Amino acid sequence: MLGISKRTLATVSQNYTDFKWLLPFAVSILVFVQFAREHTENSVLACVIKAAPIVSLAVFTWVRGVRLPQRRQTALFIFLALCLSALGDVFIQLKAAGYFLHGMAAFAASQFLFTVAFGFRPLNIFILLPLLGVGASYYYLLYPALKAHKEPVFVSAVLGYLLLITGMIWRAFAKYHAARKAGRGRNADAVWLLVGSVGALSFVVSDCTLAWWTFVRDFPHADAIVMGTYYLAQLCITLSVLHEGAVGPAKVPNKGKYEEAKKKASPPPPKKVASPPPAPKKVDEATNTKSTGSPAAPRSPNGGKKKHY
Repeated sequence: MLGISKRTLATVSQNYTDFKWLLPFAVSILVFVQFAREHTENSVLACVIKAAPIVSLAVFTWVRGVRLPQRRQTALFIFLALCLSALGDVFIQLKAAGYFLHGMAAFAASQFLFTVAFGFRPLNIFILLPLLGVGASYYYLLYPALKAHKEPVFVSAVLGYLLLITGMIWRAFAKYHAARKAGRGRNADAVWLLVGSVGALSFVVSDCTLAWWTFVRDFPHADAIVMGTYYLAQLCITLSVLHEGAVGPAKVPNKGKYEEAKKKASPPPPKKVASPPPAPKKVDEATNTKSTGSPAAPRSPNGGKKKHY
C-alpha cells in the first residue's frame, strides 16, 4: 500500500535482527572510553575492559554468523580469529610483564584465520604486488630499531607478522574486487565486502602505528590512534559476514524440523488432471464401417466358404 516491497521489508527486518546484537559492542566501547586504564597496567580489570569489545564481536559473529547455515563457513573463521584477538589484547596489556611476544603470536594466528575467511579465489596477484612493496618499505624503516632491540627475536617476528597482515589485506581487497567485477558492485553483498576491506586497511594502520610506537619512538595520542583504528578494524571485518544474507532468527532447527519447514514453505506441486477416456468407436450398421471412415470388407453370401463343383 505504501509502495514498499516485500524484499525491502525483509531486508529491514534482517538488518534490525543483525544490528541489535551489536549493542553489547557499543556499550563496551563506551566503557572503554570512560574507564580506559593505562596501557602498561597489569590488572584483571584493565584486561577485561580492553578485551570486552572484541568478546562482544565474537558473540555477535557466533549468533548472527556461525549459527546461521548461510553464513557459517566464513563466520566460523572470523569467530576463531576474534577469540584469538581477545587473547592477544590480554597479552599486549600485560606487555610490561613480558607477554608482548605472546600477544604478537595470538594476533598472527588471528590474521591467518582472517585471511582464510576472505578466501583464496581469485588470487589476483596484481593486488598483492604493490602491497608487498609497501610492506617491504615499512619494514626497511623499522629494521634499524628492531636490530637495536634487546631481544633480537623481534627482527624475524615482526617480519613474519608483516607478511601475514599483508596477506590478509590482499585477500580482503581481492574478494571485494571480484564481487565488483562480477557486476555486484551496488548490491548489499559487495557493500559488506567493501566494509571488510576498510576493516583490513584499518587493521594495518593500527598495527603499523603500534610497531612504530613500540620499537621506534613515542608520539602524542599514539594509544588513541592504535585502539581507535583497531576497534574499527575488528568491527568492519566482523560485519563482512553479512555479505551472505540470511533472514530469520538465529536458532537453527534440527535436520528433521528444517526439512519439514522447507516442505511447508515450498508450494505444493500442481495436481495432474486425469484425461477423459477415449470415446468408443461407433460402427455404422448400414455400411458396416467404423468411425475411421474405412469401409469393412463385404461378406460373401455363403459366409466366405468356397463352393466345390
